[in-house]
Amino acid sequence: EMLASAGREWDVLVVGYASRFARNLKQTLIAVEDRLHPIGVAVLFADERLLSSDPDQWDQFVREAHEAESFSRKQAKRVGEGYAVKRRRTGVPGGNKAPFGVRRDGPGTLVEVPEELEVVRRAYGLSAAGLTDAQVAAQVGLKLTHLREILKNPFYDGRLRDGSPSQLGRLLEPGLSDKVQMLRVRYSRRHPGAVRRRQYALSGLLICGTCGRRLTGHVDRYRHVDACAGYRDAAPLASAGTRSFGGRMRGESYPAAWYDDMVASALLQVSASASLMADTMPKALTSGRAQSDDVTLRRIQRDRESAAIRLSRDRDLARFQDAMSKLDDEERHAREHAAELVTPERARHYLTNLWQLWRETEPEGRRAIAGAAFERIEAWGLNVLIHPTAEAERYGWSAAFGTDELKVPLSRYGRGERI
Repeated sequence: EMLASAGREWDVLVVGYASRFARNLKQTLIAVEDRLHPIGVAVLFADERLLSSDPDQWDQFVREAHEAESFSRKQAKRVGEGYAVKRRRTGVPGGNKAPFGVRRDGPGTLVEVPEELEVVRRAYGLSAAGLTDAQVAAQVGLKLTHLREILKNPFYDGRLRDGSPSQLGRLLEPGLSDKVQMLRVRYSRRHPGAVRRRQYALSGLLICGTCGRRLTGHVDRYRHVDACAGYRDAAPLASAGTRSFGGRMRGESYPAAWYDDMVASALLQVSASASLMADTMPKALTSGRAQSDDVTLRRIQRDRESAAIRLSRDRDLARFQDAMSKLDDEERHAREHAAELVTPERARHYLTNLWQLWRETEPEGRRAIAGAAFERIEAWGLNVLIHPTAEAERYGWSAAFGTDELKVPLSRYGRGERI
């Protein structure tokens, strides 16, 4: 949200200490030079009184970023070495958080937590009996990710992750951990051979409409990891031919093809309305252009004011003239860009080609088309709200669809399907 409002709601980011901005030289330079400076935003480091947009302070700015990363790397190395020494001397795992089932009782000492260890032993017993991780997590009352960490942790078998013996020794029956690992392999979906890299058309665009978290592509599905209650409650009621979970579908993930079909339906509808829109609403085609151009012109005006303030401070007339010349070129280009109107014929061609291009492109290549047409897609189960990009708005997306935000319900009942 902060980066999205940069250049519109604020112009200067004030940071107390250089090391708190970023401890990675590459990320610092990308954030400042590629993202903030091009839109007229500067970073001020209060501790050293450094302004990132001041070319006279550039060398010191880079040194501060480099020293921050050097300190972070050295500290990480020393911490890692310290943890390794503690593991060798005490048999206690490093870090502040002890494994589930034990707690720290002073430096270098672990004590058992009986009630938690009982949960651990029960989880291993259920897994050894052949239950899946999801079934075990439901029975012992732990989150699936937490349970998997427990079942994979060699600490309960008397070893630390580096192979050294733990302080408390074996906490499980001999051979139980090995049996669990062998049985869990049966449910692994990773088979020997080349890794198949799936490409998802809506990757990075599809978000939960309730909590705002991204839906991730996984095994030909879009998944909401640790799905929030709003997303779960939006799951349609299960019916004949649908696997039932308490009267509803699971509500955590849906086949990627379902959401892709919804996007295809939206593009088809816009394509079908493109000709009517272009003939009846030509004035609406420039609405998306004006807003982006106004932002650019306002940024240029702020840069002019900043250059004048800098001239009054350092009296560098050559630098001022050079800056104003560049701003004149930017303003001329922005005004020429604003003067270009999207004709109805161009709008019709653009919107019609979106659907045709989507249909003719392989699934692996549709991500670029979706990114050009959609800013984001909010999802509640199988109901979505599409937000078009400024470029799509410029060519009359909303005018073609009849609304600023497109809501497309997608329903499926049993084996039948309908959009």
